[in-house]
Amino acid sequence: MSKLPHPHAIHYHWCMIDSTGEILRRLNELTQVVLALRGSKVGPTASTPHGLLADDLLQGADAIASFLYGDPKKRNKVYHLARINGIPTFNLGALVCARKSTLLEWIKSQEAVTGT
Repeated sequence: MSKLPHPHAIHYHWCMIDSTGEILRRLNELTQVVLALRGSKVGPTASTPHGLLADDLLQGADAIASFLYGDPKKRNKVYHLARINGIPTFNLGALVCARKSTLLEWIKSQEAVTGT
């Protein structure tokens, strides 16, 4: 097993990120480090079949609206639900993002709560 970076080095590199693509690459690296620290097999996970965060990531309210509603014009619903903590989203800078797998799990939990 290769030597893991010191946590301070990870923080330093995180602060030096300058683009969304670089954020995704670094986030994928950090995910691999966490999996290694937990003793898990480093590689594809159940939530990201190809092991790449980019495959599971929806960037922007248009992409999230297309995924949830089949219509990118419903992005205002996404902004509203994100603002009231109705859907699991996060921001990369000013860009609202979500993981497909997390949204699907959230939908399943909503179905269980409402009994449908």
